[in-house]
Amino acid sequence: MSGRRARRRLAAVAGAAALAALAGCGGGEQPVRTLDPPAHRGVAVDIVFGTPASAELAEVDAAAELGADAIRVAVQWAGMEPLRAGELADWYVQRLDGLVARARRAGLQVLLTPVFTPCWAVDAAGGAPCASPAAAQQVQTTHPRDPADYARFAGRLARRYGDALAGLEVWNEPNLPGFWAPQDAARDYVRLVRATRQELLRVAPRLPLVAGALAGGDAPFLEQLYGEGLADEIDVLSVHAYNDGRPPERGLPARFARAAFRQGLLAVKGVVERRDAGRTVWVTEIGWNTSTQRGELFNDGVGEAEQAAYLGRALARLQAPGTALGFPESVFVYRLRDPRQAPADPQQNYGLIAADGRRKPAFAAVRRAFAARRG
Repeated sequence: MSGRRARRRLAAVAGAAALAALAGCGGGEQPVRTLDPPAHRGVAVDIVFGTPASAELAEVDAAAELGADAIRVAVQWAGMEPLRAGELADWYVQRLDGLVARARRAGLQVLLTPVFTPCWAVDAAGGAPCASPAAAQQVQTTHPRDPADYARFAGRLARRYGDALAGLEVWNEPNLPGFWAPQDAARDYVRLVRATRQELLRVAPRLPLVAGALAGGDAPFLEQLYGEGLADEIDVLSVHAYNDGRPPERGLPARFARAAFRQGLLAVKGVVERRDAGRTVWVTEIGWNTSTQRGELFNDGVGEAEQAAYLGRALARLQAPGTALGFPESVFVYRLRDPRQAPADPQQNYGLIAADGRRKPAFAAVRRAFAARRG
């Protein structure tokens, strides 16, 4: 444990003792957060619209066989709470309940990532954003008018699933307009994080709050987040580490360096050391896709043998103590299974398992890497 993190832990213990004393004198007891979450080796498992519930349940079982101890699950806020605050879609709740229960039985924790704003939270009066399904779809990357709406939803998930959770990650890739498109992305994202933290302090004080979820090592955006006060609100900083179709040792041209595996993570490390030394960092996405796409930067596919080799080497580098890239304490591979058969679509081909259930060579490579870490 670093000196900074040790001080945080000691401060939390001292604070708990002080609050206990105050409680005996009529003072109001306040929750104390868990500030030193355990490391995880995980993989993304998704609830995919149009597929049976058995699909993600089978993925949970495969994740356990992979040697993972956690899964990362994106929860579509707009899908689970589509019409109004507090009214949940039964079918979505049942799917998520089943997935979490299966994970618990398999000995896996769940990192939940709520994302996508429902139309009612953009316009509380239920106006134009809710006029049609297409209009509702268009506003999903817009920040909610009141960050407390997202926070209440996140708190509801935290209460429902309790100690089955490894953490709650606020949104996904807020540095990309395709996921988060406010006029001031950094300011509004930190407002979302702050509101979520306040809610978790109230309902789930021991659940790690994970935030950042940066697409690549976007050091300038991370600097903006810290300028808005991110360091005071989080337990874990998360980042996504990709490398286009290149091997993990090969960099990208300087103007694209923030999007590269090694260069991007080193950029993140530099910002953290200056602004937030000792912060726990998790890589919550890493992967290579096996699509037939070639020649398009950030979408290039690789052969299945290359996917296996690159993931194996990248995980070894991330997990090796004493290396420059050894600072991330948890890593989640993206993703376990291809959602559908679409050979030319990069987004459909990051899986360790093909859409037809065939295991790609990368499945065995990741299993070996996770086993080496445990050893």
